Amino acid sequence: VVKHQDVMRRFVADAEVVELDNSGRLLLNKRKMQYADIHQDVRFLAVDDRIEIWDKEACDALLSMDGSLGEDLQAVMGNEG
Repeated sequence: VVKHQDVMRRFVADAEVVELDNSGRLLLNKRKMQYADIHQDVRFLAVDDRIEIWDKEACDALLSMDGSLGEDLQAVMGNEG
């Protein structure tokens, strides 16, 4: 449990609340775009109660990774009956 919490803390350490501007747009500063290696097109992924913004190509590569989603979920969530 502690290791899981430490991983989540590091993962969200640079997260911040971003509000829409008066036109309903979400504005990302250059530092965030460089950190996320966003070039042009983006994808939004819902993770728990957060939305992640990914470079489209990086997201597509992540989601098409080989492996078993079921096995990965068991490793993250534990082997419950």
